[in-house]
Amino acid sequence: MRFVSTRGVLLSFLLTLLLIFNATASTEYAHFVHYGSNEGLISNKVWCLETDPNGHLWIATDFGLDRFNGKTFKHFLKKDYPSLNHESVHGIKYSADQKLIITGMHGMLYEFDIKGDTFTHIIPNGEHQTTVNCIYIAPDSSRYMLTSHRGVFKYNKQTKKYEHIRTNVDGVENGFLSSMYIDPKGNIWLGTVGQVFVLNSKWEHLFTFRHPQGKGGAITLIKEVSENEVAVTSYTDEIWFFNIQQEDFSQPRILQLPFNNAVGLLLDHSGRCWISTDGDGLWYTTNIRSPHPNFTDVKPFNANNNEIAKIYSMTEDAQGNIWVGTYNTGIWGYMKQQSSLVYFSSQKGLPTSVCTGFYTDKNDNLWVSTDGNGLFEIVGDFQQIKRHNLECQNLVSMKKASEDDVLIGTWGKGVLNYNLKTQKSSRLTY
Repeated sequence: MRFVSTRGVLLSFLLTLLLIFNATASTEYAHFVHYGSNEGLISNKVWCLETDPNGHLWIATDFGLDRFNGKTFKHFLKKDYPSLNHESVHGIKYSADQKLIITGMHGMLYEFDIKGDTFTHIIPNGEHQTTVNCIYIAPDSSRYMLTSHRGVFKYNKQTKKYEHIRTNVDGVENGFLSSMYIDPKGNIWLGTVGQVFVLNSKWEHLFTFRHPQGKGGAITLIKEVSENEVAVTSYTDEIWFFNIQQEDFSQPRILQLPFNNAVGLLLDHSGRCWISTDGDGLWYTTNIRSPHPNFTDVKPFNANNNEIAKIYSMTEDAQGNIWVGTYNTGIWGYMKQQSSLVYFSSQKGLPTSVCTGFYTDKNDNLWVSTDGNGLFEIVGDFQQIKRHNLECQNLVSMKKASEDDVLIGTWGKGVLNYNLKTQKSSRLTY
């Protein structure tokens, strides 16, 4: 038995605190397209999204599987596909053999042959009441099935069956397994509630990470974000970054987020890192690898902010648009390339405000001070609108001080010097 001294635990705790970094935030008002049950979607509660090489968007809902071609929805229901044991689909994974793997509760594990338009039930014998949480496809195309309280199963290509993997790790064999990742060294990462297990390629335990302050809901995603780092998201206000190139990579760098309940993390083709949340909407950053990344809260200018607050899934299509599936309002698409004539700034997301000052920076972005809604940055031809938080939102004037600084007059807070590069303000004293 291994004993750990109190002094050692305290030292580990203090070292972890030193590795906690904070992020800053701004707001962007963007154009979204929306599809719900009124537009033909089978249900507004969307659990998962997936795209295929044909450009179709596949949608898992509590009332069935849908396919969207950009104009219409096709429903895949039990009345048309009798081999389905039920219609509540929680997960979708596209495989290289032009098949979809469908997962869910009560033994929901099917392969759907897109060409043949057929479902095949592939749940292992004896597991017909098992909840299949997700399918993980490794870099070598190996497939793994993660379950609630039944451990991990690996797909045997010869027998075409999933076979149970035995481990001696309590919490893997009988825990709620929510995510998986195999790193370039062959180490196996498994996420459950509040902790991450790391095993070697022989499925032998290397270490378990639990937050020293007890933080940690269900681990929602384990994903490589660079050659060196693996990111872990969970139902907290943190992301854990593990440097897998270090000899001892058991202690992560902890990034404090300006939002809670990170559900998904997606690196798009332009380099942006998108994070979806359960309750705090959609966010992105262009410098996720920085110790202090700047996050942007993306809000729809053409809808109520609460309509995309609870996001359960996210994917990128071939055109670079970001699609999100929500708890009760269907699917939403962040359309990067969409443009149209603008006659009123409110059409592009700038709230109705008394504008008190304007400034064009060296990047030709327009900064607008308002009396009541604070400071806005308009990027390009209204391609993005970001709201920057100041200690006072009642701004009465704005004037250039230097290439990167503006002076802002306020009601009640005096004159602020705002640095456009660092996005920090300081009050002038006389």
